[in-house]
Amino acid sequence: DRAMATVHVTLCDVLARAETGSTMPVLMSQPKGVETLTSGAVSTTGTLAAARAQDDFWNVTVAGGAVWVAFGAAPVAGPGVGYLVLDGQTIDRSTTGVGEKIAVRNA
Repeated sequence: DRAMATVHVTLCDVLARAETGSTMPVLMSQPKGVETLTSGAVSTTGTLAAARAQDDFWNVTVAGGAVWVAFGAAPVAGPGVGYLVLDGQTIDRSTTGVGEKIAVRNA
């Protein structure tokens, strides 16, 4: 059985910075929600849910092993679904629907 990874999740607003003429999205310093999930052999769904369709952002950091990450109204993480996030990596993704959640599973 593979070791479980810790998956730290923040749901954030993003500010579009445009001081140099190009726009760069920057996560706001105060997240809207935070949770830490533990991956396992089966998909685990978090409790955070997006309040807006495309204006909330997921920030996901993995420690302790690679995980599959999926997003959706009723997400199920696993091979061929969503993203493979390696140990030590962080990904940022825009939400795609109100009520969207995150799920994680050992890779």
